[in-house]
Amino acid sequence: MNASLRIPCYAKGFAAGLLLFSGGHIGAAADPPPGAETGTSASPSPNDAQSATPPKGSFLSALKQGFTEDFDQEVVRGHFDVGSPPNTQRYYCLINTKTGKNEVNGVAGQLVVRADKMTGIKGAAVSPLSCADAEQKGILITSGYVLSGSVSSKITPAPPVQKPSAGAAAALPPSAIGPGAAEHKPAAAATVDKVQVTEAVSSMFAAATADDLARFRSIAAPDFYAFDGGKRFSGDALMEVIKTLHASGKVYVWNVTEPEVHIYRDIAWITYVNQGSIQDASGIKSMTWLESAVLRKEAGLWRVLFLHSTRAP
Repeated sequence: MNASLRIPCYAKGFAAGLLLFSGGHIGAAADPPPGAETGTSASPSPNDAQSATPPKGSFLSALKQGFTEDFDQEVVRGHFDVGSPPNTQRYYCLINTKTGKNEVNGVAGQLVVRADKMTGIKGAAVSPLSCADAEQKGILITSGYVLSGSVSSKITPAPPVQKPSAGAAAALPPSAIGPGAAEHKPAAAATVDKVQVTEAVSSMFAAATADDLARFRSIAAPDFYAFDGGKRFSGDALMEVIKTLHASGKVYVWNVTEPEVHIYRDIAWITYVNQGSIQDASGIKSMTWLESAVLRKEAGLWRVLFLHSTRAP
């Protein structure tokens, strides 16, 4: 192991104190490994990260980490930036290679490439800024940092965030959460999510058009329900009604147009104009429905929780 990484306990504590009481600036920010500047693993670009609200943290946890952390066993899993140029400070989030445990607070220091090709750190000083909070805010950059397979297999997943029920989410208009609710994510990430939300609703309609129940269930959440035609339907019940109408000779066309998507953490709601038609033995009739839906992000995928449809005059 590189001897330069061995930092005595008292030195780490002293470094932590320096960082805590000097405002957190310890020289120039070190360069990340190739790919970390531009890569995004569920994270925004460095420019987005700099403009985000700084992560919250705890001085007590920083002191505790500073006196107990063994940097010989720590490697870098990501970084986040605080401040605006030219006063940007970079902090690194570490993971213990033996336990797979993520360290609580970000650290400042100089990056080094270890013999195992993972990224270590020297001259480290612990900050009071929380890595978990940085990750939640979407400002933690993780791409470009190599973790060996043995380390990755030990990573303890973060506890799941409690999600609101479909009914509670559906009852919340944008004004109830606040005008800045959709701005919690960086613009680039929010744009991707908005596209995915719209595509999820369109894919659900495609599944219904094809009477593909398996595909419908992969898009609709298990607790999905819909209000349509003055009635409440579960997902399977709605698909059964559509299948029966198809069997009677009716052909439905649904198109999501003019979508307006709002994102708040793992919940999204969309309003749109459904432009389509109904075809039967008498011919084709153009139709318009005003619709809305609530979606929840699960394992990186947007799934539909609730759908409401009203036929336009």
